[in-house]
Amino acid sequence: MRRNVILLDPEDSLGAASEMMRLGRIRQLPVADGERVIGELSYRDTCAAFATIFGGGGVPGDAPDRELAELRSQPVESFMQPPSDWADPEEPLFRVAERIVRRGSGFVLVVEANDQALRILGVVTERDLLQAAVDTQGH
Repeated sequence: MRRNVILLDPEDSLGAASEMMRLGRIRQLPVADGERVIGELSYRDTCAAFATIFGGGGVPGDAPDRELAELRSQPVESFMQPPSDWADPEEPLFRVAERIVRRGSGFVLVVEANDQALRILGVVTERDLLQAAVDTQGH
């Protein structure tokens, strides 16, 4: 489990989130209000938002600059999805792997639930699972 989790704030702009995902080669990021998980934003969500300007098939040069700038400045909370799944810190790794495969996402958050809020402890990614498999086979 990685403890350094990149989080989006609900007020972060769609443009900044999209650029962060592109530069970090990240497909999905959790959205948190402080330590409380309130949603997640995927690369697919950002593409769907930008497709509204491009008509689903255009190229960036086809979009009016003002419309594109307005969309990029919108907060991610307008485009995020509800948090879909998470793991308990005591959950066995193979169960976490099942969650990742079943969801078709690249990660599962590891959270502690308290007072109907989810506090992020870390994240398990597909890469972490592959590394665990390699480490297991090497011993």
